Amino acid sequence: MHELHKRESGKSVTQMRIEAHSPVGSILVDDEWVTITRKIISTRLVGHDAEKRIAISSIVAVNFRGVGKYGSILGRLSKSPGSTANLATGLIQFVVHGQESKRGLITARYDENSLGFSSAGQPDFERVRDFIQQRINERR
Repeated sequence: MHELHKRESGKSVTQMRIEAHSPVGSILVDDEWVTITRKIISTRLVGHDAEKRIAISSIVAVNFRGVGKYGSILGRLSKSPGSTANLATGLIQFVVHGQESKRGLITARYDENSLGFSSAGQPDFERVRDFIQQRINERR
């Protein structure tokens, strides 16, 4: 997590910036937006644009599946070369107001508002989850 300081009309304003990286892409979170960027190989596999921006104000929930609980299952699902199941076995999914989210661990991987991650990146994805959940709770 990084704090960015900038000046606006003589005042110092602190902005939060959180980054999380995985073998299939990355997530960048600031005070207003979540930006999901997919690597080209995963974009071809899932058929989504390489970058998706979501306003934090439109996120109503965060679904999170850590690597430890489901990693061994997903690792066995596909052993084909280039398979993302071997690269990213955790999942973060943002549920957006007015959009239907895909349920289930396997189908959620094909949701444009989700991204898989590996065990190495899990702590950063947990920080993303916690920050977004905090913002959701502040609106209630």
